Amino acid sequence: MVAGQLITLAVTLVTVFIVMKIASKKQELAIRVVLFLFAAFMLSAGYVFFAYNVNLTSIDGVVDATKIYFSWVGNIFHNTVRVSGYAIHQDWGINTTVIENLKK
Repeated sequence: MVAGQLITLAVTLVTVFIVMKIASKKQELAIRVVLFLFAAFMLSAGYVFFAYNVNLTSIDGVVDATKIYFSWVGNIFHNTVRVSGYAIHQDWGINTTVIENLKK
């Protein structure tokens, strides 16, 4: 089962690379963005598939996998917002005590 998925992934990536080589320069940026988003989706979906051992052979398993995936993506977004907010609220000014010690 895993070998079939890897072969499908490899064929898809090779197809995307071939299309990217054929495309004009104007479309190259858009294709790179799509390729990056596709690779990010495949890696994250693969992580959820293997980490949570979901069953994709039934409708209930696919629904559960979708719920887990979007919960996982939502947690990544929430954590990114929290870390960014924490960094924004830090005192990024110049430390005057260090400057005063250097002058001495």
